[in-house]
Amino acid sequence: MTDISSFTYEPLKVDQVRWYWNKQPFNLKAVHQLDVQSRSQLMRYCEEDSNHLEQQYRLRSDELEKAWWNEQAELSSGPAAAGKGAIPEEEAASTQWQDYVLGDREGEVGLLVKAGLHEVDMVKRRMQPCYWPGTLHRVIRGSWYVDKGSGYAPLKETVADELEEAYRSHIWDPSLRHVKKQKQGVTAARVELTSLFTKGQYALFVSDSEAYLCTDTTFGSWFAR
Repeated sequence: MTDISSFTYEPLKVDQVRWYWNKQPFNLKAVHQLDVQSRSQLMRYCEEDSNHLEQQYRLRSDELEKAWWNEQAELSSGPAAAGKGAIPEEEAASTQWQDYVLGDREGEVGLLVKAGLHEVDMVKRRMQPCYWPGTLHRVIRGSWYVDKGSGYAPLKETVADELEEAYRSHIWDPSLRHVKKQKQGVTAARVELTSLFTKGQYALFVSDSEAYLCTDTTFGSWFAR
């Protein structure tokens, strides 16, 4: 049995969180349907950029998490969300110089990354070039990861939030009465992950250092923070 008394929750330090950008052009529909990023499509920011993004995230965490969950809610409930009409399936910056020079650049001033040549909109989690027309790219905050066999890949932020909350609460502690024998044959606490696009998956926490992403018919993949 896990020694619960030896566990003390510690938030991740700034340099323990990694930030990435997806090499594929930004596509809102693809963002919604992707619970786990493909490692082959991800590029890690350098340590300096990653730490800078994380520091700015922590200064605005309440605002940013609310915006990210609102996006998740809109994507999950369809075009009728909050009476705002349809959400575009795909949003892409123009690659034409004329559109870039004459157009109005909407949104907040972004955080500079990649030697100051690109900027990141933290609310929308998108990166674009500063000085030339180019495509938008999704930006990902990596705090919880799934073992993909060839390495770990980050889960999307809303799922990571749900896992972090369960981890913070010591959900595997038997005194909380969440722990029981599961269909997979292990004794663990089950956590329903409401923001997963792939329905039927959930987390099983065996201990603070052993957890899995499962379905009723599969034991699933190991995940960790």
